[in-house]
Amino acid sequence: MLSVSYNTTPKVESTEETEMLKPQLTEFMRRMDPNSVAIIPAAREAVRSHDTNYRYRPKSDFFYLTGFEEPEAIAVISPSSERKFTLFVRPRDLEREIWDGTAPASKAR
Repeated sequence: MLSVSYNTTPKVESTEETEMLKPQLTEFMRRMDPNSVAIIPAAREAVRSHDTNYRYRPKSDFFYLTGFEEPEAIAVISPSSERKFTLFVRPRDLEREIWDGTAPASKAR
């Protein structure tokens, strides 16, 4: 829940949901304009050759706010809505997991 009063910076109330978030993300939400939404994509995997990828490195801003290291994820941050933070991840691909191992998001499902 976001409480706003005029001539002050918006304050994100402490709840169980915000206590589970990284402090950087909570501070980012506190500094956002009321009723705004931030959409922050993670980096894509870069292909080195036909069947080999470069080692994955997440975008710095995405990783700083979320701490999540899976490619092609999208963070949606909306401090004034019921769901303040939503993380969209790639669908689980069982065939790909045989070759690459399980993705962090698939372990949480």
